[in-house]
Amino acid sequence: MSKSKQSSRTKGISQNFLKEVSAKLNAINNLSKDSGVEIPDELEENLKELSISFSKKVPKAESSESLDEPDSEMQKLKLFIPSESSQLSSSIDSPSIKQLKSNNNQLCKAVKEKLQEFRALNKNSIIQGAKAKKELNSYKTELTDMKSSVIEIIDEANLTKEQILKMKERIEGEIKDHDSEKYEEYDMSAHKNGPDTNFLIDQIKELHQEMYRIKNHIEKSENDLLQKETENKELKGIIEKLNESFDKMGDDTEENSAICHNCLII
Repeated sequence: MSKSKQSSRTKGISQNFLKEVSAKLNAINNLSKDSGVEIPDELEENLKELSISFSKKVPKAESSESLDEPDSEMQKLKLFIPSESSQLSSSIDSPSIKQLKSNNNQLCKAVKEKLQEFRALNKNSIIQGAKAKKELNSYKTELTDMKSSVIEIIDEANLTKEQILKMKERIEGEIKDHDSEKYEEYDMSAHKNGPDTNFLIDQIKELHQEMYRIKNHIEKSENDLLQKETENKELKGIIEKLNESFDKMGDDTEENSAICHNCLII
């Protein structure tokens, strides 16, 4: 075999092998960037060294393409062109190729470990998302029941308020109809105060006091109902905000679950 053929074979083996390895490393690097897996700093440095090594190897191989080089150049090429019997093994067993294969194996191992870790985290995320969605559905049911209860309480409060207002109007009307001033202005000195008369006057006074107590009690109950109505409105607003928050959380959970399923497929 001629020297030019030996040089061409050496060039073909080393250059193609380096190109193939470099392409695979670049593909792994791009995959790690797309998937979000962080490559260790040591492996990233090894990848840079491999790229530099490849850029240095290619010009040396291209320099042997010319078949009309001087004898001095051919003598230089003889220094690193192996014999025909050991040409393949010498090219594969060279220190740079061994280092390249070692770095490639380390990078592949690291990428596999990161992918396994990512898949485990993705699987756990899917499980947690399904669990959160289930709990969210149960919370929605409880929230609906709570909302119905609050509406019933508000309706009952409004009804009680109307009843108390009607009672108040009726009692106030009875008080107005009762001519209390006549009893106060009536001159009782002209009559003799017998036991029956004194007893009747005491009863009338007690009735007046009782009516005023009822009136004050109704006013107090009315104020309490107004305060309760305000609290119910605030509670209703809080429940509506919680309902909106749960709906938003449900939408976010469904979106995250869909993304995780896509990641699992990758």
